[in-house]
Amino acid sequence: MVLSLLLAVLYSTLYFVLQMEKYALLTGTLELFILLAMVMFLTRHVDWFAIAQPRAGQDYSPESRADKG
Repeated sequence: MVLSLLLAVLYSTLYFVLQMEKYALLTGTLELFILLAMVMFLTRHVDWFAIAQPRAGQDYSPESRADKG
């Protein structure tokens, strides 16, 4: 349900942007800017470096993976 609503909004937005011949580039650029700002706002508290770090107690060394293979 949410995916179909999201796709409907996306397709309708693209349709209306393409129908506006003179302002399509400006409108599309503003929409992408707003979308990027929303993504940045929603992920402002995500610690991306902590995601890349292995968790305590997990061994990701090549030697430990060779034993499991």
